[in-house]
Amino acid sequence: MPSNPRVGKFPQDTEITWSDGSLFTGILYVALVPPEYSEDDDATSVNYEAFYPGQKIPSRVGIPIINGLFNNSLGLFYNEDLSPPNSRYACRLYDITKRAVTSMSSLFEVNSDPINSLPSLNPTVPSVGDTIPQPN
Repeated sequence: MPSNPRVGKFPQDTEITWSDGSLFTGILYVALVPPEYSEDDDATSVNYEAFYPGQKIPSRVGIPIINGLFNNSLGLFYNEDLSPPNSRYACRLYDITKRAVTSMSSLFEVNSDPINSLPSLNPTVPSVGDTIPQPN
């Protein structure tokens, strides 16, 4: 077991773009998905294994993306360093107005630095509006 929880940083060689190729600016919200023990008994939290017993990991985190690039100072804990075992992550992109622009991703695991297991993130450019706002 490593001496500290390992963290996979977000890749800096991958640009996140809208479907038209323009660079995306917004937030990647990542959810930590706890394991299931049985149909009626989910784990309510995930901890730092033996590093900090009883210290819960946040269930959600927002990772800024500016001009297509992830914030390079943030990362996610390796799943194998978390307890109980078999946690995973899922993510969803939000634009700068905090509107979801992708559906929730499939589950993924972090086991490298930089993270090489992120699901495809391809937000679709919104269509041009045709409703003119009316004064109140």
